Amino acid sequence: MTNRWRSQENRLVVAQPWHHPARTASGRVALGRDYLSGASNVTHGRAYRTRADPCQAAAVTRGQTQQRVEWVDIAKGVAILLVVAHHAVLFMDGYHWLPESVVRLNDTLATFRMPLFFLASGLFAGRTLAGSWSLVWRKRVLFFAYLYVLWVVIRFVFFAVVNNVTAPDEGSHPVDLLAALVLPETGLWFIYALAVFSAVTWAIWRVPVWVQLAGASAMSVLAAVGALHLTNYAWNAMALYLLFFLLGCRCRGPIERVASRLSTFRVSVAVALYLAATVAVSAFDLQSVPGVWLALSLLAVSAGVALAVAVSGRLVGRPLRYLGQRTIDIYLPHVMILGGITALISATVGDFTGAVAVALVPALMIVVTAVSLLLASGLRASGARFLFALPPALTPKTKAPAV
Repeated sequence: MTNRWRSQENRLVVAQPWHHPARTASGRVALGRDYLSGASNVTHGRAYRTRADPCQAAAVTRGQTQQRVEWVDIAKGVAILLVVAHHAVLFMDGYHWLPESVVRLNDTLATFRMPLFFLASGLFAGRTLAGSWSLVWRKRVLFFAYLYVLWVVIRFVFFAVVNNVTAPDEGSHPVDLLAALVLPETGLWFIYALAVFSAVTWAIWRVPVWVQLAGASAMSVLAAVGALHLTNYAWNAMALYLLFFLLGCRCRGPIERVASRLSTFRVSVAVALYLAATVAVSAFDLQSVPGVWLALSLLAVSAGVALAVAVSGRLVGRPLRYLGQRTIDIYLPHVMILGGITALISATVGDFTGAVAVALVPALMIVVTAVSLLLASGLRASGARFLFALPPALTPKTKAPAV
């Protein structure tokens, strides 16, 4: 997203323990700092109240420049690439092009891509969600709800013309558009979840953090083994992933402190633990054991954060950071682009098998990501910014937040 349309909330401040609240003669915390007491923040010259957050120890002084934490953008870049690759596998498997081993590997990465994505999204959302409901409504809930409804309609029209082999009924029944308001059935569930998570997190903000995390953990454990009996995929996924969004929102300070102390050895250990645990779970068929999915996902997030920190500031991290700052431009159109490309390949070239089909997965991931970015850039330049951000008529002062 362009800077003009990117929300001020997207910029994080690394916690610095030597900063202390400045106090006035009356003993009150000075305006412009964000501390545990819930002092006011200043954004573009406007002050708003925040609520106490024992996990977020970040100092924001008047006139201080807030910078995005680079590794968080890199983590989002990794996550969005894995999401595009995931959907590429789904479409190719719909045409029966891929060997079963690739499909299983794609399923295994479920513990990695969305937990990491939601954690990073929560890290960017925390400061806004500590504010008033009007702020949360404008910058988070209304924004994501608007994009969800708009793109559900766009996808419906597109797949009414182009066959979606992953969901053949999409685009067939207009009544599905109404049902989608409460029962998301497409890949846009992630955008829907961000609106829901933002509202839920704001509503429970004053509940002790440990209670929030314990409740979300229990819900994740139950959803992973099917004990919640949620028939809708999106709501089941939200039950699985709410914990990671809350961790990002409520434990940003500790996460940043741990990230700042990661050494090459610790990064290697985090990655090795995740890989070893993944192999063990698969070898001993432990997927259905309560708590295993959650434990594996927490290891995956730790490995993802560690890898993002490891490449931060390096040449390999630059393109990932670039993608991480533009995830919404990729996420919204990429499934339709995948659907169009795979349908065209099927109609003109035919089937793929073996090594050629496997190599097509990363090729599609790269091409679809690039096309999505170019399409978003072209649409914005042509005046269609309303496809990626709230139109000024709805909320003139709101800019688009990060996904």
